[in-house]
Amino acid sequence: MPRIYLKSSFTLCLVTLVGAAVAAEPDSSQIPSRVILTWSGDPSTTQNVTWRTGALLDVARAEIAPMTANPDFAGDAKPVTATITRVELPGRLAAGHYQASFTGLKPDSQYCYRVGNGKIWSAWHVFRTATSAVGPFKFLYIGDAQNDIKSLWSRAIRVAYQKAPDARFVAMAGDLVAEGYDDRLWGELSEGFGFLSTSMPLLPAPGNHDLHQADKSSSYKASPPWRQHFALPHNGPMGIDELDQQAYYVDYQGVRFVVVDANSFDSSEKAKPAGRERIRDAQIAWLENTLKNNPNKWTVVIQHQPVFPIAHGRGFPEMEKLLAPLYEKYKVALVLQGHDHSYGRMQKNGVTYIISVSGPKMYELDSIHLAKMAKTATDKQMFQVVDVTATRLSLKAYAIDGQLVDSVDVPARH
Repeated sequence: MPRIYLKSSFTLCLVTLVGAAVAAEPDSSQIPSRVILTWSGDPSTTQNVTWRTGALLDVARAEIAPMTANPDFAGDAKPVTATITRVELPGRLAAGHYQASFTGLKPDSQYCYRVGNGKIWSAWHVFRTATSAVGPFKFLYIGDAQNDIKSLWSRAIRVAYQKAPDARFVAMAGDLVAEGYDDRLWGELSEGFGFLSTSMPLLPAPGNHDLHQADKSSSYKASPPWRQHFALPHNGPMGIDELDQQAYYVDYQGVRFVVVDANSFDSSEKAKPAGRERIRDAQIAWLENTLKNNPNKWTVVIQHQPVFPIAHGRGFPEMEKLLAPLYEKYKVALVLQGHDHSYGRMQKNGVTYIISVSGPKMYELDSIHLAKMAKTATDKQMFQVVDVTATRLSLKAYAIDGQLVDSVDVPARH
């Protein structure tokens, strides 16, 4: 083998620098991805974050510091240890999912945070805590994403952000992906969100597709990626494992957001998992207690299947019989729903019901339902901006081309 002689110390220095640069390149399998904010505690003083790496890490941590314009802040960041979950993927080494909880935060304050293993980090991301008192805010509400998430749904959430960049979080009415067990689809969902899920927390309700299991079995417990990607409240029906982090509530600046897992109310499903009545009845008792003992001025319910459907061939008489009276009795302002892959609004006995879809899969409307609706729309990917004030909730429904499809003001109910 011929010898190579370096002609000068400059050449030697250059080769050394190039070699060092190559050696410093981080292992891509350890770079954090799928960074998602959620809550399990008080949004004014806490914040959860989950993330993913392609290879399982031995150490996972986050760092957090008050937001400042001075870039020399990292040395004062507070470290937070993360929990580690091993995820087996077909034909691959184990991946890792991680969860960290930030506590003791100041209300109505901005924070910077990053996640990683202590050597390889994400970017510094920014979020804002809620105020500790009643105050005006906006949030985004979207129906089913489900299909063609990367190619077509992504444009919906990004246009929604452009319309309301000051929205504080995203309420999601279920069927986030077409197959709840499919890790690849969850990757598409995260890619579709881009940086938004790193700064705007998610408030998801589970849909029937989110329950799909890899072995094709039937269960009311969401497939494992649900709990890997979200760290949600454990304040749902006690002793019902299937509903843990699937039925829950969050209080945010004068509004109680109640997430109802409506899957056990859907008696039309051909394959009903065991324990449907047990799970349904436990959720009804929990729901009534949650609505009754509510110190907030407003109540908003988020669920997947609609109480009053609009799609062809749909009907949920059991759900209407069991849930509508509770919503009326406890003066629920809004019920935000999905499942019917179209848009519909109706108001009954003081409750405003909205159905919407953000993904590209569309259904035909059924004429037997249309008489109930104040407004409908089909074949449109949509999103909604909800503006909360002391006296009213104002919902504006947009198609993703910017068209204002519908708007409604919901006055305070006493």
